[in-house]
Amino acid sequence: MITIQPGDMAHEAVHWWELAGHQPKEIRTAWRQVTAALRPLATFAGRWIEPQDDRSHLSLTWLGGQGLLDGLLVTEAARSDTIPMRAVLRIWDLMLYLVEESGSPVAETSLIGKTVSESIDWLIQTCDKHLGAAPHRPHPELAIEFEGAFQEPSQLAQVELIRLYANTSAILEQISWTVEGAEPVRTDPYTAEMMTQIVLSSDGQTTPPNAVLLGLAPSGSFSESGYWYVAPWDAESRMQSFDWPELTHGYWSREGDDLPIAVLAVEEVAKSQDPREQLEKVSQFFAQATNRSMLYFECP
Repeated sequence: MITIQPGDMAHEAVHWWELAGHQPKEIRTAWRQVTAALRPLATFAGRWIEPQDDRSHLSLTWLGGQGLLDGLLVTEAARSDTIPMRAVLRIWDLMLYLVEESGSPVAETSLIGKTVSESIDWLIQTCDKHLGAAPHRPHPELAIEFEGAFQEPSQLAQVELIRLYANTSAILEQISWTVEGAEPVRTDPYTAEMMTQIVLSSDGQTTPPNAVLLGLAPSGSFSESGYWYVAPWDAESRMQSFDWPELTHGYWSREGDDLPIAVLAVEEVAKSQDPREQLEKVSQFFAQATNRSMLYFECP
């Protein structure tokens, strides 16, 4: 059985920015804005990128850059008769870009003062000009709980979000590189969740395949400050009596007969001001919860 050790995500392998434990309510507000600000990227991906059955064409990639404030979420490249281009959101100041493959901006706009619809319209008009008419019919857009225009974000909250994404990306990338069956780290433009999954089915007959999902989710019912999670996905739901022992950090959340989800609230980790201790808690959480989830699939 594949196992993950906390040491696989040690400080030597993962650079961890200290989380300051910023006010959860401000984090929640900032995260709602960022989630809404990703909608133009979802529209770009749905209209200008070749569709994939697994919807991976909609996924975003995190780019940390060389500085703390350089966090970017980037689409796949849209192909055209000219130069391939990508849509980019800079988290720090909610700047939206259309860039060439080299990273050179073709057009840019601040989302501050714009509504979600106005932001999407700007990107569509810009893409029509530089890429030509959209070649694909997008999937129906999911509803979004965000009203009014984007506001100037709290700098402290934005820094905390950038650190959360950068830290999580570093850990999940390490898992993606070292664990067999782990897929690339992606961010969902509709939920702002960053995740990878370890695919466990190898016979090609289980659809969807059995997998363990690991990621970071925005503020929600589990935690106002956001949370890390590990979620086993079993297409057959075979063992309702399987034991899920207490975790050193975090806990198992279960509803009815569904498989549990391991949850670790960001605010719990941020109680410590030592970045090494923060990394150790998150690493141990991912290792324990993932190993237990994979053991579930080993049992007959």
